[in-house]
Amino acid sequence: MADMSLFADNQLGSGEILPGDKARGNIAFDIAPGADTVMIPGPLLQEAARIQIPG
Repeated sequence: MADMSLFADNQLGSGEILPGDKARGNIAFDIAPGADTVMIPGPLLQEAARIQIPG
């Protein structure tokens, strides 16, 4: 579950990105120590990105 009270320098904004365009910024996750996987869903809750975090 995400905590919207987290902040990061150069935070990635929200909004649509058209095919071929790019966005750059930082995101923050509050997770327990150790290896984990963060899955980012798209608008239809289908997997849009998966980030592997080493332990």
